[in-house]
Order: sequence, then structure tokens, then C-alpha cells
Amino acid sequence: MLGRSKSCLKVTPYVSEDAVRGLKNYKYAGADLGIAYELFFNPVCNYIVNHWMPETWAPNTLTTIGFLFTVVPYIMAFYLFGTTFSTNEEPIPSWFYYFWAVSYFMYRMFDEIDGK
Repeated sequence: MLGRSKSCLKVTPYVSEDAVRGLKNYKYAGADLGIAYELFFNPVCNYIVNHWMPETWAPNTLTTIGFLFTVVPYIMAFYLFGTTFSTNEEPIPSWFYYFWAVSYFMYRMFDEIDGK
């Protein structure tokens, strides 16, 4: 069945010849039109980039720092609470939820700054 395809990807019927040609012209154009972005993240990150961020910092450095803010809470969760996410049948302490929230916020800020 695959041998009958004339597409360059040799996959039918999932990718047609027109679709393969269209992939060459595809251009991603994403936009964040959310209220948090419009009223907070965009203006604050523009200010940080224009007034505090050194121009010598590479965007990939910012991406790596933001990535660490996503990984560290997971590592801490498994280290402190194991795979059951409890401490001797006690619920996870509230400080950890605040830490995770701040980590997510920092990740989001670094992600926005990286995009600027």
C-alpha cells in the first residue's frame, strides 16, 4: 500500500502531495492575546529587557534559567515527598505550593524575557 504513493514522504493517505508542498510555505505566527499578557507580562518584561537586562546575555541562557525553574520543584517534590507525595501520611506543606507557584511565575517571566 505504501508503494503506491507518489508523495516524497511515501505516506498515504495521511499526507497528500498538496500538503507536502504546503509544508514548504508554512510559517508559524503565534500570539498571546490573554489579559495577563496584555496587562502584566508584556509591559513588565519590556521594562526589564530595556532597563535591567544586559545585551550580552544570550536568549538560550535565559531559556536555561527558566527551564531550571521548572525542573527544580519536581526534583524537590520527589526528594522530599517521594512518589506518594506525602510525608508520613501528612499532606504536603503549604510552603511547597508557594515555592512551586513562585517557580512557575519565574519560569513564565524568563520565557517572556527570552522572547523579547
